[in-house]
Amino acid sequence: MAYIQFQLKKVFKNNIFLITVPLLLIISFIVLGLNATTSRSMSLENQAKGNLAMQNNAIEQMEHSLKYYKKNGEAYNLTKQSISDTKKQRKDSQNLLNAFKQQNWQEVYHYQLKAANLAKNIQLKNHNLNCQIKCNS
Repeated sequence: MAYIQFQLKKVFKNNIFLITVPLLLIISFIVLGLNATTSRSMSLENQAKGNLAMQNNAIEQMEHSLKYYKKNGEAYNLTKQSISDTKKQRKDSQNLLNAFKQQNWQEVYHYQLKAANLAKNIQLKNHNLNCQIKCNS
């Protein structure tokens, strides 16, 4: 027991220990402070609001681009379909935001899961399309 006490006294009297411990504490508090500010800006509510704004912007841009396409053309029809899909996503985002405000967590989970599955399906379609393009070349 005396040996352990002797070693502890040696450690605490060391100048390097007296410098590094306060330095580590300062760095830890800075990281915790940055994490606290980031968590507020990266909340689910803020993400839903950001998604809603992006979807509104995308709908406006697509509706504006419809003017430049021939009616009944392929690009026109694809853009119309994209507008319809984006409006559905916007409705889901609005419902997610409303459920979040009401703290209806089951509904929030449902809309988050729906959005994740949609993103996964889009990624799979893009991957398959890229494979087809590369295979045909």
